[in-house]
Amino acid sequence: MSSQRVTIVDLAGEIDIRTASEAQAKVSSALTAETPEVLMLDLTQVSFLDSVGIGFLVGLNQQAQDVGVALRLRNLQPQVHRVLAATGLVGVLQIEQ
Repeated sequence: MSSQRVTIVDLAGEIDIRTASEAQAKVSSALTAETPEVLMLDLTQVSFLDSVGIGFLVGLNQQAQDVGVALRLRNLQPQVHRVLAATGLVGVLQIEQ
């Protein structure tokens, strides 16, 4: 059994128009520091996601796919999960609890 190279990035607070660029910078540095096989976003402490935050996740998913990295989200708060479900992204993004 082979082990995958997994990079875990913890995000916190709200991912919205004010904070999405900070989240993007944090994730981009993790992707470029060492290209993992799996990029795991731990959203335990993310309390809110607006349309800009949704766009951030969709764009990040595409960016990861472009470089052969699997993006996974874990530990979504119920309100964040509801937003992703309402937009149909639960079936598109890889989500782990």
